[in-house]
Amino acid sequence: ILFAAHSPEQAKAHRALLLPFARRVNEALDRCGMAWCTGNIMASNPELCLSEAEWLHRFQIMIERPAPEQLLESTIFFDCRAIWGQSSMLQRMQRRVLGMVNDNPVFQRMLAQSTCQTRIPSGKKRSRLEALMGQGDDKLDIKKQALAPMVDVLRVLALAHGCELASSMDRLAVLTQRGVFTDEESEGLCEAYRYLQLLRLQHHQTQLQQGQEPNNLVRLSTLGALDARVLREALSQVRRAQRILAFRYRL
Repeated sequence: ILFAAHSPEQAKAHRALLLPFARRVNEALDRCGMAWCTGNIMASNPELCLSEAEWLHRFQIMIERPAPEQLLESTIFFDCRAIWGQSSMLQRMQRRVLGMVNDNPVFQRMLAQSTCQTRIPSGKKRSRLEALMGQGDDKLDIKKQALAPMVDVLRVLALAHGCELASSMDRLAVLTQRGVFTDEESEGLCEAYRYLQLLRLQHHQTQLQQGQEPNNLVRLSTLGALDARVLREALSQVRRAQRILAFRYRL
């Protein structure tokens, strides 16, 4: 939650009023199926219910003194968007935060380095020999090993180019307009993103129909020939995006 306050005392008073409401909303969403965040990244967390000045201070620390924890937080908080209320306040804060990022190439490089550390698997199925010997990995975490790395690449490049948009596909469109990606690269990334999201949703639907708890672990051996081929191409698009980011920051 982002709110306006003219003093620390007023911020404290506003927070006391907003937190009970935030918790009721979080609990209602949990009952609707949007599971309670185990990391407590929710509006009912007092550390995430802040005035504009408090949020700016938090972003400043995150950008000027980045540690692993701050880099992880940045992947969440840089994607904030207005759901209800005065969007102009969020837009004003985002412009100031983007200014901080643009003035800090060290932070940009650290964020890029963290993003490029995720290894993108090939998506190839295990051979019969590998399966018999218990070698190779037959599972792909479609969120952590495919979707998240793509989203992270687009976030870093969007921040570097002063893009205020939070949607990955909107960011991709802006970056393409500014020449970061060619039209062909952009189309490949867009199709890869859509396919990976579709595969993830289909996987969840199958698990729910079988009475299982949904997860993001897709077993490659269960994919048909066409799906396996499209998945390999989608993963190659993610690797290509990582290489573009690595080249920009000389990683």
